[in-house]
Amino acid sequence: MKGRAYAIDLLRGLAIVGMVLSGNFGWNPALPAWLFHAQVPPPDFTFDPSLPGITWVDLVFPFFLFSMGAAFPFSLGRKLDRGVRPAAIVGGILRRGVLLAFFAVALGNLSMWRLNEVLPQPALRALLTLAVWGGYFALFIRLPALSKRRNDLLNACGAVWLVAMMLLYRRLGVPVSVERSDIIILVLANVVVAGSFVWWATRYIIVQ
Repeated sequence: MKGRAYAIDLLRGLAIVGMVLSGNFGWNPALPAWLFHAQVPPPDFTFDPSLPGITWVDLVFPFFLFSMGAAFPFSLGRKLDRGVRPAAIVGGILRRGVLLAFFAVALGNLSMWRLNEVLPQPALRALLTLAVWGGYFALFIRLPALSKRRNDLLNACGAVWLVAMMLLYRRLGVPVSVERSDIIILVLANVVVAGSFVWWATRYIIVQ
């Protein structure tokens, strides 16, 4: 498969923008109900499974999962068509899954809101948060100007930096645990690994 599927890129980008927006409204009871999950409406934001319907907030994550799954034939198929060794493909799939799982744990432990009780200075909280996000960028970024070895080293430095930040948070009094994670990113880690192997195993099966 050659080229990019721009429709998938667009859907994935819109889903990411939607997730960022929905995660930054805050629990403000003055905002309309359609800005939140349908079953967690204002003003008390208590989960009520008896409420019918969905809002756009309920759709952004499924859209992202769909676009990610739809990209498997392009990303993995291109590698298989180029003759990349199966061991290298397996290593790449597992590496991505591990990175996302680590990202989920880091994101669950390094939230700026968790610093509110231990650091009253907002400027210091903001600086620490920027340092954390610098680690996130280093963990995942791939710079075209750098070789694969140097990009891998940059990603490893990002992981080490995030571990150091978690130790610093713990030293400041923030409870840090490997059992605390961001459930959405953890789901993505599982889908990346399981979905990649399922597509690979069934790529030649034709459903009539």
